Amino acid sequence: MTDFLFKIFTLGLKPIYDKHFLYYQIIKEFRDKLPREQNQARKLSDEDIDRHPFLGDFFKNITVLNSATHKISISESDLDQFYNKLNNFDYRYMFFKSYYLDNTREITIINSQAKNGNTAIILLQEVLKESELNPVKPFDVLFFHIKWKLKLTSPIYKYFVRRKRNKKYKIR
Repeated sequence: MTDFLFKIFTLGLKPIYDKHFLYYQIIKEFRDKLPREQNQARKLSDEDIDRHPFLGDFFKNITVLNSATHKISISESDLDQFYNKLNNFDYRYMFFKSYYLDNTREITIINSQAKNGNTAIILLQEVLKESELNPVKPFDVLFFHIKWKLKLTSPIYKYFVRRKRNKKYKIR
């Protein structure tokens, strides 16, 4: 009996998961068209720093980006198609709908039709980069919300509750 109920439950969740995965696929397909990581910013080498002896300490933490390596073969139609897919995406019946809407809004803020298209592509690449604080994969988004957004499990919320309790009982 429980096996039958579990199958019904998973059949109900599959369309929801597919919708989340479709959003991830849209972003992943476009991310694959962008320049690879080896073409990204790098720290200045010791030789480059030694060329400027007076400003050596100043240049120590600066990263350099070669914009020539960011010339890619993405056409305007590819960009328009990507933005249209995101803007016309159906967010109904999605968990964490506001998170996905905010993520889409953050992506569409970058105007790809700017005069310097390479800069817009570089910014778009940084926004689309997968990180712990900006996940896109369905289960990573779920774990992100459990860890940071859900009050009972959020470390920030637990810190403030502990701090409030310690102040109340004057514990150090």
